[in-house]
Parts: sequence; C-alpha cells; structure tokens
Amino acid sequence: MDKVIETKREVRLMEWRRMYEEYCASGKTVQVWCSEKDVNVKTFYYRLRKVREYLLEQSEKHEIVPIRPADHAPERTSTDAIKITGNGITIELPETVSSEMMAVILRGLRQC
Repeated sequence: MDKVIETKREVRLMEWRRMYEEYCASGKTVQVWCSEKDVNVKTFYYRLRKVREYLLEQSEKHEIVPIRPADHAPERTSTDAIKITGNGITIELPETVSSEMMAVILRGLRQC
C-alpha cells in the first residue's frame, strides 16, 4: 500500500481510538455519548471495528518466539514472574502460568 495512504489510514485510526478512549472515560452509554458528540451510533461501532481490526493486524505481525535460558543464567527463584507491558498496561504473572492462560491474556490485551 502507498505510504501516504497508509499514513492517512493510521492517523484516522488513531483519532478513532482516541474517540473510543474518550467514550470509555466518560462513563456514559454509547447512545448518550454519541448524541452529545453528534456521532451516529452506527458510525461509532464502525470506527471501533476498524480500530480493532487494525490492532489485530499489528499484533499478527509480531510472532511470539520461545526462548531458553542461557547456560550461565542465574538460578530462578519462586518469586520470579513474567512481566508483560503494552498499551499502557503492565501484567505480572507467575512463571508457572499455563500457555492456555497466557494465550487468553494476550488476546484480551489486543482488545485494549
């Protein structure tokens, strides 16, 4: 895709994401918020869907690659945790978290 077109798309999606964040912070229903902002409810949900699709596209570009600790790594203690940071959210999980639970958490983060 042309760089200018892609940049315009990303800027538009960032604006829509800010719109959604503003709605979330308001504590109002979608109908009330849209009425106050003079935004059609269908337009609101269309924009939200496009933002989510874009975020999914971005997350699919990044592959999770398993790594093994180096031979010289210090011995791990039971207080070690897995720390995930993204979208302004930080999550700490015990190192014993199952791969299924990790997948559920990562899918949930994509929606934030």
